[in-house]
Amino acid sequence: MPFLARFINDWATEDLVKQFMKNRRGNHYRKGWLDVPEKYSHLKENAQKRDKSTSRTKKASLAPAGSTSARNATGSSKPSQGRGSCARMPRVRHTNEEEDKDEGTGKGAGKGTNGEEEEEEEEE
Repeated sequence: MPFLARFINDWATEDLVKQFMKNRRGNHYRKGWLDVPEKYSHLKENAQKRDKSTSRTKKASLAPAGSTSARNATGSSKPSQGRGSCARMPRVRHTNEEEDKDEGTGKGAGKGTNGEEEEEEEEE
């Protein structure tokens, strides 16, 4: 099985294509082969206003402790954890043959030794 085919709904292939197209578009913008859409013109104006002689991180570390920054302006007391902080289900299709077998199709499946159905106990 090809490696990218292991991922459910081909999300990995989709993300690779998105990344490739984004990088290609950015490269074309930088080289002048493609015009930047007008709705992004404010970004270039803001970048021109920035003081390029100093570091942004240095400027942020020198800011007073009580000042409002973009990070805590959202109302959250905790800083953003980034994209991978959220607990998610695995996004990989497992191909273990033992897990694929249907265990409940045989004669007497789901029945105990006395012929009554077994109740599964939930672990707490």
